[in-house]
Amino acid sequence: MTKEEEAIKIIKKELPEYKDTLSVYAKKRKKAFDMAIKALEQQRWVPVSERLPNQLEDVLAFDGSNYFVAWYYDGWKTINNDFDVSVMAWMPIIPYKEGEE
Repeated sequence: MTKEEEAIKIIKKELPEYKDTLSVYAKKRKKAFDMAIKALEQQRWVPVSERLPNQLEDVLAFDGSNYFVAWYYDGWKTINNDFDVSVMAWMPIIPYKEGEE
């Protein structure tokens, strides 16, 4: 289990404590937990043996020695018009938003 997966498991274990309460503090804490889970999931490398990205979604891919932008649609393709490239793992590309650090 990766550190990210372990952190998500711990956070999800805490969530049931907050989902049924009406307190403002509990709702804010649940929202923070949900944001943390989303951020951890977006930063995680996903082995292609586990799952593939949504079709035509640009992702950062790794072939064992190189990182590159690619997408999956009946096989892996890159922005250099390479087709059926070998990909071991991928992760979503997190878009830059002005004002974020």
